[in-house]
Amino acid sequence: MLYMTAEDGLGDTLRPRLDAAKADTNMVFALMGWKEEGEEEQKHVTLRDLEIIENTLQRLKPSLVIIDPLQAYLGAGVDMHRAN
Repeated sequence: MLYMTAEDGLGDTLRPRLDAAKADTNMVFALMGWKEEGEEEQKHVTLRDLEIIENTLQRLKPSLVIIDPLQAYLGAGVDMHRAN
């Protein structure tokens, strides 16, 4: 499973939920952000970062992808109430 979360903490929210569901946490990967070579600050992933997401999907081949919440990954300047 590939999990992208912009609101829930991995340790205090996601992990307890996975444990309660008796999930194999070795099969869960959280895509939180990425860094460009030579940079120290991590960038947040948006749905415009197709190359990052595609590379992650090709490498992991997850059966399930969760984007929670979707609107957090749309990026700046995207109005989800308009067809843009």
